[in-house]
Amino acid sequence: MAGIIISNVFFFLALVFLYLLVDELFDASIARMSIFYLAFAPYALFFFIGYTEALFLFLCILVFFCLQKAIKTRRLIYWLLAGIGGLFAALSRSQGVLLAVPFLVVFIQQYFSRQNFSTTTWRQKILAFIPIVLIPLGVGIYMLYLWHTKGDPLLFSKAEALGWGRKLTPPWISVANAIKAALLPDMLQIQNILNLASLAGAIIALMMGWRRLPLHYTIFAALLIIFPLLYPLGKADGLTALPRYMLIIFPIAIIFASYKGPRFEKVLLALTFPIFTVTILLFISHYWVA
Repeated sequence: MAGIIISNVFFFLALVFLYLLVDELFDASIARMSIFYLAFAPYALFFFIGYTEALFLFLCILVFFCLQKAIKTRRLIYWLLAGIGGLFAALSRSQGVLLAVPFLVVFIQQYFSRQNFSTTTWRQKILAFIPIVLIPLGVGIYMLYLWHTKGDPLLFSKAEALGWGRKLTPPWISVANAIKAALLPDMLQIQNILNLASLAGAIIALMMGWRRLPLHYTIFAALLIIFPLLYPLGKADGLTALPRYMLIIFPIAIIFASYKGPRFEKVLLALTFPIFTVTILLFISHYWVA
């Protein structure tokens, strides 16, 4: 019950901050459609149940919100808040360390571009940069906790390798194995096809709409796509849970929302809403979803 309550509270907060973020970045109509597409994404049920998706999504959006405020107001407090948000995101999930990349991109744009370099002091640059250290510190804190309680700071990585068979693998090999598995007529074929479809959908959406987003949004989305490909679950069903991992890539929802027009909205909802309904029915019926 606690997990469900936490998930729903943080998903609500994620939608609120996403609206504020996109409203400031684009306009209110795109902001409304962004939260709508995210709330009714094909696998959005994982935002409502006791998984880390909602918490991690909120923290990622919070970091981007603070970075946007740092750009607009030039106040150093927002750089610190972005670093703190990244720290908690890294504590929530190891992918949280990827938030250091958009932080760095925005920092370079703000303090080392031609028009801004001479108008800011080195003190401002240093104070704005220091909070980036907090982001990888989140994983470091968790490793320290494991070392103190279990005697092994890398236990989480070893558990993934021993218990789930997840080992560092080139992403193209993970995709190739998934394609081969999807061609085999067995009980995992449909699941492999759905995993590949989720991956293809995310890549195509980003390729078609990356120009509509600021650079740090695009880079972060690309990193979130690549990261789970680095740790496949063996070969028979290597991309297990990939649709769930693609769910948290909120820049894709913004891309979809930026395409205005009733025809596009109807087609997209006709594709996503039935899957959303089916995944809920499967989950409550105790079937594997993602």
